[in-house]
Amino acid sequence: MLDRDGTLNKRIPDNYLLKEKDILWPADFKDLLKIVNSDIKISVVSNQACVSKKLISYSDVISITKSVISPLFEIDDKSIFICTHQEIENCFCRKPKPGLILKSLEYFKISSGNTVFIGDSEKDAEAARAANVRFIGVCWDSKCLGQKCVHSLSSAVDVIFS
Repeated sequence: MLDRDGTLNKRIPDNYLLKEKDILWPADFKDLLKIVNSDIKISVVSNQACVSKKLISYSDVISITKSVISPLFEIDDKSIFICTHQEIENCFCRKPKPGLILKSLEYFKISSGNTVFIGDSEKDAEAARAANVRFIGVCWDSKCLGQKCVHSLSSAVDVIFS
């Protein structure tokens, strides 16, 4: 499982990724090909309150998410798990709650013990912990998460295969 903003693409400071032309990939983005070329199932798990704020449609978020990952592989819409709620709505799917991760586990029919979630925030780490999945934090674009953190996608891939 992969978080989107801050993990697969660089964050737009104080803003949302609302247009495909604004996608910025990390320098080592293509190192994720090692995961893609394995038999590991991949999903994207992302909070996107921009939908409930009416800044973008759900279908456009899905389209942009597919564009973020498309340099590596094509992803099925059903492998993209998006929470469209704002924090104040207190839903079960919005990270740091585990709802999206649990939906992904259910969709792929895999156990939490065989799952890794790569994200960039403490909310991602909390959601992984709540869903009982292994977490790898990547801090290249965000606050370092200390001992749970690596400093590149390449290092995250190395951890998975070590």
